This record gives sequence, structure tokens and C-alpha cells, in this order.
Amino acid sequence: MWLINVDTLQLEEFIGKTVPKYAILSHTWGDGEVSFREMAKRKTWEETVQKPGFNKISKCCEMAALVHLKYAWVDTCCIDKKSSAELSEAINSMWQYYEEAYICFVHMADVRLEGSHLNKEQFQSSRWFTRGWTLQELLAPRDVRFFDQSWNLLGDQQTLCDLIVAATGIESLYLDVDIDSRFASVACKMSWASRRETTRSEDVAYCLMGLLKINMPLLYGEKDKAFKRLQTEFIKQHHDETIFAWTNDHLINGRLLASCPADFKHSGHVESLNVEPRQAFEVTNVGIRMTVRVSREDWGGYRAILSSVTHGTMMEQSPWLKIALQKKDGIYLRLNQKKLEFLTRKEQKAEQKVKLSSIMLAL
Repeated sequence: MWLINVDTLQLEEFIGKTVPKYAILSHTWGDGEVSFREMAKRKTWEETVQKPGFNKISKCCEMAALVHLKYAWVDTCCIDKKSSAELSEAINSMWQYYEEAYICFVHMADVRLEGSHLNKEQFQSSRWFTRGWTLQELLAPRDVRFFDQSWNLLGDQQTLCDLIVAATGIESLYLDVDIDSRFASVACKMSWASRRETTRSEDVAYCLMGLLKINMPLLYGEKDKAFKRLQTEFIKQHHDETIFAWTNDHLINGRLLASCPADFKHSGHVESLNVEPRQAFEVTNVGIRMTVRVSREDWGGYRAILSSVTHGTMMEQSPWLKIALQKKDGIYLRLNQKKLEFLTRKEQKAEQKVKLSSIMLAL
């Protein structure tokens, strides 16, 4: 791990248990960012310090020194992106980098403090809340402090909690420093990412690896396949059926997995229940084998019942989610749904009599 010495502004490498306490920067990228090579080459230092992105680095180091830290980490210049191995390690470790930081400084380049007054609408509409990578940068650190474009302090995640909740859709519970946001259901976490964007399409998946508690190799060039691979890897490592609690009425029928986080935009209150033991998901080259209740519908199709999925605003009905299916050559194909559908209490009683079946669903 490369860190910036706040006194010399030189990069120093640390490995394993030798990593000292450090501050970390969260920001949105712009023109003229300083790269690892530029930060390391002292021969061109005069050119480097003239770049627009250098001011963020120097201010981050200055703020770190004020809280008695000797080191800082900035993603633009602390990762050698010319090394594919180092880039892969850094992205797979990104949650850990932010989680283990002593403090996180958020620089909001499009927010300006007017005297001592914070423009709430300007804060909530900041570009920082729309980027994919900044989601984990908000949730992972223990101490997050927000600064405007001129590095005036705006507040921290506690004092600004209500504004952050309104801007992100994240429940205040998960902004508490004592609560691990990664215990939320996968559908809930995907909903937090549903309105966020990344420059590269693969990063829509890669920026969520830490939040979903998974690791996987980077394959830049796979484009939208990365998000499907992310979900497949999640299914291999975790049994959370809310991964299937998404909606999209514009896709071709048959897709079991979501196409992007936006498919989970209505799943913010979906949670997973600890219910009857199930067999682990089995991922094959044909699809995913899972154990569920399957019933025949009057219109000729089928419905799978996920009895471990509940909806926080629909507890007066039922915690069981319905997924519409068609069967072809022994394989079940998922049909697109415009909205999440839960069983009524009457339907739930009838479904309790249906035995669990092991079925294969096409990816």
C-alpha cells in the first residue's frame, strides 16, 4: 500500500502490519488529476504541482497533519494503474482501505459554504452523491468529514445525517458508525447504488465488491457482463434470496439476474429473513439450481415463492416474494415484472402446503 508522507509529499510503500495510521480522501475525479508516476517522479515535480488535481492532494495532507497523522492516501496517485496486478489488488481491497483509515475527508468540489450557511439543496445535489465509488467511501470509514470546494468544514456523517439520507436513500441506521452496513440485504444495498454511475461500465460491478463482501478478478473489457459476474459470485458465497428481488419490464424474458443496479431501485425496503433451512445455491453452465416452492398458475406458467424475502412497508401482507416463471425443456425462465409482488395471507397459507422443490433457473 502506497501512502503519501504529509511532510515531504513523497510516496512510501507499506506492507501488512507495518501500515501506519492514515487519512484518506474521497472526491470526484476531474481534469488534471495527478497520477502515481507523476507523484513519484521528482524530476518533473514543478509540472506536477501545477496540475489542478494536486491541490486536493496537498490539502488532504494538510488536514491529515492537523489531526496529527503523518500519512494520507489518495486514489489518483497512490495506485500504480500501469500495473494490472496492483490495480486489481487495490480495487479488491478498496473497502478495507477506507474502513481502516483513521479519518476520511470528503471534498465536494461543487458545494460552496455561504458564510456559515450550508445550502442544503446544493449539498444534496452534489455530484459526489451520484458516483459509484463514493458509496463505499461513505459507508466504510468510521469517521467521515465533509468539506466544500474551498475546504471549509461542512460537518460529519452524524451532523449531516438527515441530508445524506435524503440524498442517498440509505437509512440512517446504516450511517451509524457502530452498525456494519454490509449486514443489510443485498437488494437493499443494490438500491443504494441504483442511482449512481461510473465512467467505465465494468466499475458498476467492481465498485460494489467490498459492500457485497466478495472478491473477484478484474476483466476490463467485459463491460456489462461484469455485473452479471458480480451477482453470480455473490450467489456462490452468500445465501441471500433478495438478490432476485428486482424489477424491469423492458428486458427479454428469461433473465434470472438483474442487468444493473437500477433494477433494484424499488427494493430499498426488501430484507432477508432467517427461515427454514435451504440447500445452497448451485451455479452451473446451464443456470442456477435452487430450492423453492413452485406452483402452477391459472395462465399456464409458474411462480416461485421466496419465503425468506420480506418488504418493510408491506408487513401487513406477507413476507413471501413471488417470481413469475415459464418452463421450457425442464428449465425455468424468469418473466419480467413491473413491480415486486408479495403473497397475500390467504395465498401464503395455501403455499405452506406446497413442498419445496429443487429447480434449475436459466441465467
